[in-house]
Amino acid sequence: MIANQPTVSETANEKSPVAKDMLNGASAIAQFLGWTRRRLYYEAGSDRIRITRLPVFRIGATLSARKSSLLRWIADQEAAALQGAQQ
Repeated sequence: MIANQPTVSETANEKSPVAKDMLNGASAIAQFLGWTRRRLYYEAGSDRIRITRLPVFRIGATLSARKSSLLRWIADQEAAALQGAQQ
């Protein structure tokens, strides 16, 4: 293989809309949210607030999330806070 040439799977992943939307691993999700990994694991495993549950899932043992789902979750949290403030 020629150096710096992408493999077939890397090329396919670059074109895949699903791959572009995915975050795999706690570090990637935490970085996206601006959180520490510790806080991410706490929020992901918490049943204390079921309504605002963080939209993460596992693929095997790896914590994963879609960027679009996280952005929608953030918008929902903001809307709920604003609605609560107006009441």
